[in-house]
Amino acid sequence: MSTQGSPLFTSGNFISASSPTSGGVVWQVNNGIFAWDANNVPSAIFSANASLPNGQGGTCASATWALPIVDNGKVYFSCFQPPTQTGQFVNTAGQTVTFSQPSDNKPGYLFVYGPAPVATGAPVETPGSLSATANSANQITLNWSFSGTDNTGFTVLRSTGNANNFSPLNINPPLSNNATSFADQTVAPNTTYFYTVQATNSAGHSLSSQTASATTLAQFEEQGLVAYWPLDEGVTNPSSLNSADVTGHGHTATKPQAADEDHGIASGLINGSWSFHGTHTSDSLHIADAPDLDFTSSQSFTLSAWVFCLNVAGDPDGEHPGESSIIVKSADRGALYGLFINGAGNWVARGPAGDLVGPPSAKIRGRMSRWCRTASRAFAISTSTE
Repeated sequence: MSTQGSPLFTSGNFISASSPTSGGVVWQVNNGIFAWDANNVPSAIFSANASLPNGQGGTCASATWALPIVDNGKVYFSCFQPPTQTGQFVNTAGQTVTFSQPSDNKPGYLFVYGPAPVATGAPVETPGSLSATANSANQITLNWSFSGTDNTGFTVLRSTGNANNFSPLNINPPLSNNATSFADQTVAPNTTYFYTVQATNSAGHSLSSQTASATTLAQFEEQGLVAYWPLDEGVTNPSSLNSADVTGHGHTATKPQAADEDHGIASGLINGSWSFHGTHTSDSLHIADAPDLDFTSSQSFTLSAWVFCLNVAGDPDGEHPGESSIIVKSADRGALYGLFINGAGNWVARGPAGDLVGPPSAKIRGRMSRWCRTASRAFAISTSTE
């Protein structure tokens, strides 16, 4: 990444109306080649000083107002070895003086910058149709196409902030030869990432695909929120045994490993949500107790959940036969607070003083016909459907 500022007004500028940026590129020759996104000129997207070839050392000098030529994915410019000659003479004081003065006998050079050629035996085809989609604050999913047959895998390269200075991602296990997607889970919230993909084999890699970019979602925040679990691990990690509290308060929900709790899975049927068996077995995610989760005389809570029940038969041998729990506070302390669906199909808000039975849970023959959001604060319950 160059730290070069805006283009110099003392040198020639040339704007090419072509990629890698949608608004074109501002090129400038100034003892090297520099480039800026025409839509964001203050920050250079590429820079390279032209060093004299053949081990001569020093920088190749360009003429004032020199312009580059941009053609066929390459940029061409000329420069020359600074025209100087050196010598010595003895001045009137008898001192030996070394001098340097202009000379016209120094050579000029043509520099060409562009994609490096593909190594012999490396994949010939280039991945195409690359797209990047932000799924959450912590994941971007890439999709691409590839018609070649001479690759053994793919390399995904990523850059932050601009479509340059790409670095390969360390993907383990490596992508297979027929991969056409990749979920990057090493991203930060509210950050723009740029990607390109190369096909690879033992001889090297193909040319890079076109770039694609996406901006991750902002971290979920809401004033006064104690904990929030999106329960969408199925999008990023279907084998997950935990669900993250995205408020940053550390209330990670964990799937117990008991023999009778083996049905809850993160690879849910709908949008990666968790799926619980819930029939004739105890199936749940647990959150450890913490001071900010405790009821006090000055601290109460609203419990809220989106639910899509495929079956609410519940445990026929439980304390409340046919009942299914949705979200429960103090489940192991004997004084339950929480939201349930009872055997009759009604929402129930439960506290130490007893149950408050709410409206029907919109189930049809044991199934709910839609997602339903339910919430309870103290002993008040409300429901809405979407």
